Amino acid sequence: GQVGTTTEVAREIELSTKQQSTAVEQVNVAITNVAQAAKESEVSTKQTLQTASELAGLSRDLLRIIQREFRFGARRRALHRRRQDRGRRRLGFGDRGGEVRIGAEQRFRVEEFNTRSVEGLARRRCGRWRWR
Repeated sequence: GQVGTTTEVAREIELSTKQQSTAVEQVNVAITNVAQAAKESEVSTKQTLQTASELAGLSRDLLRIIQREFRFGARRRALHRRRQDRGRRRLGFGDRGGEVRIGAEQRFRVEEFNTRSVEGLARRRCGRWRWR
């Protein structure tokens, strides 16, 4: 009677307790896995933020370089045009540049001037100021 029922109830309680212990262990493992995944996600997010910050810095640097080159390039082109115009005026073409009809000797003088001015710009950038 009662002893058999008590024994069965004790076995059921023991089994239930084991199942609860197993469930608690599984929950602990799951919580540990979630915590580990959160840490890894945090590290990954920090790395992504660092990379994005570095890319933003590189982008700003590149923009500065491009703007500076654009400004200096425009100045160089304007200076070159002024020098060419000055040279054409010296050769007797006025402000019209090479658009007038010219003779063979004058054409040679213009070509020589253009060649020398381009070579001169290249040499001046290298630090040599005299013609070759």
